Amino acid sequence: MNDSKIKNILEFLLISLLCVACSQSDAQREFENQAFRTPQNITETTPNGEPADGGDVDPDDWRIGPDYRGLVEVGKPAYPNPLLIDDFLFIELDFGFESRIRGIRVFAFSDPNVNIQQVDEITRELSTIETLRISPSLFAGSTGVGLASLYRIVITDLNENVLTYGDVEVQR
Repeated sequence: MNDSKIKNILEFLLISLLCVACSQSDAQREFENQAFRTPQNITETTPNGEPADGGDVDPDDWRIGPDYRGLVEVGKPAYPNPLLIDDFLFIELDFGFESRIRGIRVFAFSDPNVNIQQVDEITRELSTIETLRISPSLFAGSTGVGLASLYRIVITDLNENVLTYGDVEVQR
């Protein structure tokens, strides 16, 4: 092969790789746009984190962002769901052994146009399995986001790229 053909092949491969990277970024951006929409439905779970018998399942809840597939999984979605304002909400995340994610932030809101609150942050090295423990009073109390019953929980890395999100119902 001559140098010109090798150069053309390398240029083609570089352009192909850039296109793949762009489509992944576009997919992540679309996922993040979906994450910051108004909460709609919940996946009902028991106090042990299992799906509720005969309960609703929201297929939009607790998906993993395209750029993070294979790096993080939701071991157990938000539980219990629904929950009382005085209970604690738990979410189990599995970061595996090879995760490049170095910390997370957790946000909550009932209306993305009004007030998105940060309700938790982990800046230390993450364990393989992290179980988040969140008080709904941080985002659903009378001095919190408001008196709605449905809230969206968004979990990001420390650069605020969305890893996953889902909706919870807080009962008073």
